[in-house]
Amino acid sequence: MRVSAFWLTNYFGGLAALQFSRAEEMLREHGIGLGVWPARTTSPMTKLEFPDRVAEEDDYNELRRRVMESLAANGKSGTLPVIFAQYRFPSNGLTKFGSKGVLWPTPLVFMSPTGAADHVTLLHELGHATSLDHDHTSSGSTERNFMNETESRSTMMRWQIETIAKAYFVKK
Repeated sequence: MRVSAFWLTNYFGGLAALQFSRAEEMLREHGIGLGVWPARTTSPMTKLEFPDRVAEEDDYNELRRRVMESLAANGKSGTLPVIFAQYRFPSNGLTKFGSKGVLWPTPLVFMSPTGAADHVTLLHELGHATSLDHDHTSSGSTERNFMNETESRSTMMRWQIETIAKAYFVKK
């Protein structure tokens, strides 16, 4: 799995490393690696200047344009862009396939500065980017499926792995 990580200057969280580690750990159990370009921490190359405010739906097309230009300039097609940002939406992660009447050819993932205690939000959003929807079949208090909306997510189903393996950002 290949992702590219960007940070808006309005991002104040420190959970990105935990999100990457947990996603990598769960994917590794199924023979899928996780490559992050250029790194798992912010750098001048991946920091996107943004006003000191919450990113709104009206900002998404421009943010996507900036990210895609950076990826093209660095020869990084075939990666899933992930933006760590403060955005207006009541969730720890958000996967968008378009915004304000514009359908994008590839999705864009937003990660909030706050995250679920199980640190599975990034993997959950990567699942959405592969077309997986929420899973409510694992309703126990532990070992819920990673596509469940509640915490204590730690399992992945074979059919989900097969869906993930077909995604454009998974190295064949």
